[in-house]
Amino acid sequence: MTDFYHYANEQLSRALSTLVGPQPQRERVALALQYHISALKPEAVPPALRDKLKSLYDSLTRLEGGSAGQGAIAATLDAISDEEVNRAAQRILELYQSYRDYLESLARSRAP
Repeated sequence: MTDFYHYANEQLSRALSTLVGPQPQRERVALALQYHISALKPEAVPPALRDKLKSLYDSLTRLEGGSAGQGAIAATLDAISDEEVNRAAQRILELYQSYRDYLESLARSRAP
């Protein structure tokens, strides 16, 4: 596994772990995006997943920061419905699963 892919695996795993906890789901999604998803550069994930990563991040940073220095992630998450927040959490899970599927197929193709 390349260093980029190792880093992506680590960040996606941490994002997934962040989605589980006692905080409200909106806060957990914000933390996963702010500290893990936003840390991923497109070249850190396989080409087949780059659009998925970009779409996820763009959809959750579409609003400008609000008052009191609020960033785009917080402004967007404050403005969307609970269903959209739930869908964002599902998209993070799907991105992680797609990434793991990619790694498994890569390992199978390299097996003797």
